Parts: sequence; structure tokens; C-alpha cells
Amino acid sequence: MECSFLGWLNLIILTITGGVIAWYTVETWKLRKESQLQTELQIRPFLSLACHNVGAGEPAVLIVNLGKGLARNIRMEPVVLDLTEEVRADLIPHSAAGAEEIAPWKVWIRLTPADPIGEVPSDQHQTMAGLALTTNDVAVVMRYLSIVGQRYKTTVRIREGVAEIESDEREI
Repeated sequence: MECSFLGWLNLIILTITGGVIAWYTVETWKLRKESQLQTELQIRPFLSLACHNVGAGEPAVLIVNLGKGLARNIRMEPVVLDLTEEVRADLIPHSAAGAEEIAPWKVWIRLTPADPIGEVPSDQHQTMAGLALTTNDVAVVMRYLSIVGQRYKTTVRIREGVAEIESDEREI
């Protein structure tokens, strides 16, 4: 079977055209993904913590929404200070963009590591938790949703009364 020059030329041109179309498809897909990421970054919530003195110089750890979107269903993992003391927070239903509020902290203790843990019966939870969190080196893990249901996980390290974001991840 004999192939003519025009047949080979046609094959080469079609192959190059197919390659260009494949390359263009990949580049368009990358641009679309980047555009979606930029849109998400513009409207997403971004939670952090801030350490302040409130009232009569009492330490407090506040949740701050630095993003432009509503954060909802905010949950914080328990902060284990040692084998006998933990700081926990109740569910926070939502935090508006730019909001700064005291988290609903509660202190839980046990007398010995073998005892069951229980909530401290006190109306001074904020003061006790603020003192415990700002005087220890702790990591606070927050999980929350955006208004469209995207999940996020932010870890904030509190060291010597200063809060610093360690990681901020989009969860699947």
C-alpha cells in the first residue's frame, strides 16, 4: 500500500491540530479551577483566635472571622492541657464576616487521670478558660462550614498569650 505525500501531510496536520486542542483543553481547565479558587477566597469565612484582656484585666480568647463570608456550625476540638484539665467550647451556630466574639469556653477537670472528667460548676468559665489558654502553649482546632457548605479546618497555636494561625485547610 502506497501513501502519498498529501496523505502524510494530512495526518501530520490532524495530529498537530489534535495536540493543540488537547493542550488548549487542559489550559482552559486550569484557568477554570483557578477562577473558582479566587472566587472562593473572596467570599469564604476565615476564622482565627485573638487573646485580649476584658473587664478587669481578665484574659479572654475570642473567635474572629477575618473573612468576608459567614462561618456556620463552628466546632472546636477539646484542648487538653494535661491529664486532669481540658478546655472545651460549645457549638457556635454562626459568626458573621468581621465578627469578634468570646467563645463559649468551659473548663473540665478530674482529680486524677483515672477519674471521669466533669465540667467545673462555675459562672467563671470564661476567666478560667482564658487564663488556662493564654498561659499554656496550646493548639486550638476549629472546624466550620461556609454558607455554601464548604468545610474548613483551622489550627491556631496560642503561645505566651499570642494566637498564631498554624494551618488553614479546605476539607473534602
